[in-house]
Amino acid sequence: MGASLRDTGYPAKAGKGAFGSESTDFFEFESLLGVYPFLASGTLRGNFIVSDDGCVSVAGSSRGISNPEDLKLLIHLRQVSTGLIVGRKTAVAESYRPPKARPEYSQSRMELGLPLRPLLVVVTSSPQFAHSFRPEHQDVTSPILFGLLGGAGSMVKSPDPGRVILPLPPADEGVSLLLETLFERYPGPWLSEGGLTLLKSFSGLGLLDELCLTVSHRSVGDDCDQRVEILSELGIGSDVLSDVDTEEARYLRYEATNR
Repeated sequence: MGASLRDTGYPAKAGKGAFGSESTDFFEFESLLGVYPFLASGTLRGNFIVSDDGCVSVAGSSRGISNPEDLKLLIHLRQVSTGLIVGRKTAVAESYRPPKARPEYSQSRMELGLPLRPLLVVVTSSPQFAHSFRPEHQDVTSPILFGLLGGAGSMVKSPDPGRVILPLPPADEGVSLLLETLFERYPGPWLSEGGLTLLKSFSGLGLLDELCLTVSHRSVGDDCDQRVEILSELGIGSDVLSDVDTEEARYLRYEATNR
């Protein structure tokens, strides 16, 4: 049986507040920027979606618990980041490719010294995957950077213009070095969208600054592949930075307390 809202660790609902369940203003550009601003350079924000009863995957993907609101937030979080970091399974299951540039963010990104398009970094321990994965319709002018755990040596530019490979030590040591290298080479705030294993690594190493959590009100019942108590899994405490509840989902922003 899935976890109930009462035992997931989410704070009690505070009511409609500034953005009520009947309001769409929250998902306008200025409102999203106010609640989810650009973070300081050298910080890492996590983003994750879970259903009311703890479901994180339907048929191997989070699409079954997502909604159009969540997709707007997802686009925004990517655009206020230097780039996004995901694991191999997430990249495949969710059909990742480098995000497009969005004109409403261009001026802010330019002023902060961020690339016009958010970068995409995929973490994997498979050399074959790092050398062969190519999303459908990828624009090679925005290559994917592959963090290859268990590799050795320095960052190499593949003969394939669509990829750059960064060999790393295995396991957590490699994850830590990856973030250190990204902060040095590509300054600005970064975003990780999972999967859960990668977010747990970042959190366990004390590298996660905040977590943006979407708690979907969509019920999937027996179609759920996996249920987790996400706050417990990531060691996130009760320091809530913002809390917005709509008919589709609850949008929580937590400060990571193990930083």
